[in-house]
Amino acid sequence: MPMKTEILRMDHVSMGEEHENHLEDFHLSVFAGELVNIIGLSASGKDGLWQYFSGNLPLLSGIVTLNHRPYENIKGSRESQKVLCIGRQSALISRLSVAENLFVVAPKRNHKWFIPSKSVRTQAKILLNEFAPDIRENMEVAQLTRAQCHIVELMRAITVEARVVVLDDVLQFYGQSDIVQLINAVNLLIQRKIAVIYVSHCQDFLTDMADRIIVLRGGRRVRTFYSEDYDRGLCRQLLLGGEEIAPRARTTTREDAVVFSMEHILHPPEISDVSLKLYRGEIVGLYDVENEANQCLAEIIAGNLLPEGGTMHLLGREYRPARLDDAIRSNVGYISRDIRYQSLVYPMSFADNLFLPVMRKTAKLKGVIDTTVLDYLSREYCEDMGIEERFKGLPVRRFDSYIQTDILFQRWLLFRPALLVCVDPYSRADAIMQGIIFEKLHEMAAEGTTIVISSPDKNDLTPICDRILFVKEGAIGGVWERSVER
Repeated sequence: MPMKTEILRMDHVSMGEEHENHLEDFHLSVFAGELVNIIGLSASGKDGLWQYFSGNLPLLSGIVTLNHRPYENIKGSRESQKVLCIGRQSALISRLSVAENLFVVAPKRNHKWFIPSKSVRTQAKILLNEFAPDIRENMEVAQLTRAQCHIVELMRAITVEARVVVLDDVLQFYGQSDIVQLINAVNLLIQRKIAVIYVSHCQDFLTDMADRIIVLRGGRRVRTFYSEDYDRGLCRQLLLGGEEIAPRARTTTREDAVVFSMEHILHPPEISDVSLKLYRGEIVGLYDVENEANQCLAEIIAGNLLPEGGTMHLLGREYRPARLDDAIRSNVGYISRDIRYQSLVYPMSFADNLFLPVMRKTAKLKGVIDTTVLDYLSREYCEDMGIEERFKGLPVRRFDSYIQTDILFQRWLLFRPALLVCVDPYSRADAIMQGIIFEKLHEMAAEGTTIVISSPDKNDLTPICDRILFVKEGAIGGVWERSVER
């Protein structure tokens, strides 16, 4: 059996001081062509690794070596270019072509002032034929889907001659065909002896493929599984600290009043003809195995996409939002896919983030906030959420991810929208956070809010939804409905 070649080593590493990033006395060895899954709940320390290799978090103590030489995570340094980080947001330049992003923008080993464009296109085409035949080398990055952008970024590991790829928790965002392509791209890197570190919050497809699974909790390693002794059930217990979460179930709060309807909505190519009715207090799932048509419908309802045909009605009135702000003024709430990262304003305080939609709703004049209302709400709800009032002025980034998620859903509970649209709310939620989301959505539905949830995972929708609408070939292709229990 050939000896493994160690590429990356971390000894007695400590970093981070805040909830998400803390790691203490961490050890890691990564070998050429190896897939390592580092898995942990929120505040486990896994995000600290990501921030460190991204150049955003310094080392407090310990030693890191790459190719047996000291490694510095300074952005742009020669060493850092050998570790490629791929996260939620694309690092590609949208106005340039795929070929230009692969070979012109990427740092070159033998830099030249002039790179023949024909050579660039030819090399890009060869790589694309292997990694993603549906992507053309002359396509602008702006034309690509998020999944395609990630695949191009994985290909860059070859053009920049990276030794290690650190891949953030991205599989949760994609449909089935996207996942297959992404897994294929990871396998192709491994075949080229490029190591892949996959940082995730739960067990998924790449976990099952991994050579090693390292479980983190509270900033420390608690167990390393190898592929031959990996136990999914034991891994889940270790993630939760031995506590098992009981199965969730809810009784319906649906009433007979129609809150929202759409008739013959058209938005090619995703939506060809969709009509539906949503009732007060019900939770409806939009499911598409490719996670495309369901998201399109959700974004149309939220005002982020404009339909090309059809009509919508909200509370008996015609509803045609041109943008999200129009939807919010019409008493529609919205929670985006990247829940905390896009929906919370990190520099703002806990209180300001909690009451942000209320500010819009209670403003006496445009831009003039009613502080009397906000002061009252602050006193009332800080204690309910377990936050001392003296901490209400702290930036929201100082609180852990569970409190941040609680803030996000609590503020929409305060807003009391007639309709709430949630796009993939469970996609980056660990088991504990899923419980927080479940309780908040159930509470909102019980108070009369109609809730729409889009997801590519039917298992996320079944426990919480009254109905699941299966979106197929641009139309509603089937309906799952919960047995009525009141």
